[in-house]
Amino acid sequence: MKQLSGIALLALLLLGCASKEPDPRTKPAPLHNANTLWHLQVGRDYAGQGRYELAREHLLMALASNSDPHMRGRVQHELKSVDAMIHTER
Repeated sequence: MKQLSGIALLALLLLGCASKEPDPRTKPAPLHNANTLWHLQVGRDYAGQGRYELAREHLLMALASNSDPHMRGRVQHELKSVDAMIHTER
């Protein structure tokens, strides 16, 4: 019984020493707007189907709902590709 209470006390002490704060050296992954990601995916799907006008609309909505500069560059790249395909078809 004494041994069991000693183990429980040791476990509580170790739990009390555990750090609850994140390590400042680790950089969290950027969180992207779910609306942006959804419109980007739908735009890519439409582009894959050859429905470039619909793809362009969704990519513009993805661009409008975006706040991350890296994601903005990705969406703009997709938009340029779709615009090129639209121009080629005309």
